[in-house]
Amino acid sequence: MSARAGLLAALLALAPAMVPSVASAQQIVPFGALEASGFGQGVGLLGVGIGTGRAGWGPTASVAAYAVRVRTGPGVYETQTAVAPAVGMRYASATAATAVLGGYVFANNGTTSVGGIGNPTGGEDGPFVTLQHDYWGTGERMAQLIGTYNLDAEYLWSRAKLTQKLGPISPLSAGGEVILQGGGNSGTKSYTTQLGPVLQFQATESLRFDASAGVALRSNNQPSSGYARLEFVFVPRTGP
Repeated sequence: MSARAGLLAALLALAPAMVPSVASAQQIVPFGALEASGFGQGVGLLGVGIGTGRAGWGPTASVAAYAVRVRTGPGVYETQTAVAPAVGMRYASATAATAVLGGYVFANNGTTSVGGIGNPTGGEDGPFVTLQHDYWGTGERMAQLIGTYNLDAEYLWSRAKLTQKLGPISPLSAGGEVILQGGGNSGTKSYTTQLGPVLQFQATESLRFDASAGVALRSNNQPSSGYARLEFVFVPRTGP
């Protein structure tokens, strides 16, 4: 059995046992993002995560759907849609959480040319692994480290983000982010590094919006450009 088939079989075997258990905990976390880059490129993502919402170890699951539009030549664009379900385990404390998940990307075509901007799981069918760490402390400072690697596409998407609250009762936080993404399994690998400031707005106790913008630096003599992104996450309160 190939590594791809083995991981997919494992996911199918684990999902019926894990997802009902997680769903019964009633913490369902919707999230989404819209990103625009230079040359008419962009990505839209919408997903949902399911977790126990309790401290300690617990199962977790997620599914994300996205559409990516990438410029492949002067006036030529390629668009890809995909769905990426995953299951794993998460450890949470009062101030932070770390999760490890394994999933599979179901893309609408087999090309990897759409992996250049904002695509968190690569542009090709295949298994992926995700490691994510979130720190929120007492609410004054927040940090996130996340990395996703598509084994078949040999594609990495990773981000480090840090923000600081602007005042004791302010709903705004400010900081910055660094994103490294790219790879590829066909000849020359290409990478994009994104750098820019981040502004967070805590609309309610559960709903947060993140706005970021900056510069996207590309390898292999590809032209650099700007980028802008708007994200949201809704984390419902859970009981003790």
